[in-house]
Amino acid sequence: MGSQVRSDYMTEALLRTFVQERLSPNAVFDTPVVGSGIKHRPDIYIREFNLVIEFDGWRHYQQSKLILADRFKDLTYKNMGLSVKRLPYFVQLDTKIVAYLFGKWATDTSAFNSYPHGFIDPSALLPADFSELGVSKFRQDLITFDCISPAILSSLGERAKTQNYKSVFPLSFKRKD
Repeated sequence: MGSQVRSDYMTEALLRTFVQERLSPNAVFDTPVVGSGIKHRPDIYIREFNLVIEFDGWRHYQQSKLILADRFKDLTYKNMGLSVKRLPYFVQLDTKIVAYLFGKWATDTSAFNSYPHGFIDPSALLPADFSELGVSKFRQDLITFDCISPAILSSLGERAKTQNYKSVFPLSFKRKD
């Protein structure tokens, strides 16, 4: 049943492909959730599973207004009885993450893409550029995705070797090393 594993860095378009192939061909994209009263539409909505999926690109870490809107949307959807799953741009759909986020609904929980977790892509916005709310969200992501947080932090350590430490990590971020 598995589709070919892709090596591309996670994007919203790749997440949509995953959803259509592994979760539901009936998923709708950028369509309002009826009864939510929210004008901003979720990236992906699967009515049959009561599931909202959001891809959090770099703007969801840099723009405080957007972070607050995301919190409101999540709370509204959860109060409607919907599950909300968010996939940060620096997290990839390997076997662990597919099973963790979508195991309940996925027809196939094998890896969907093989790109490494973290800030490997040279164009990836680094946590030093996140707003304070974005840094807080990033800290929570490290807890949420604790099974891969060492890989995420390691990728930042590798970037720090080639860049000024302060240009990689936010000043408010305390490392354990």
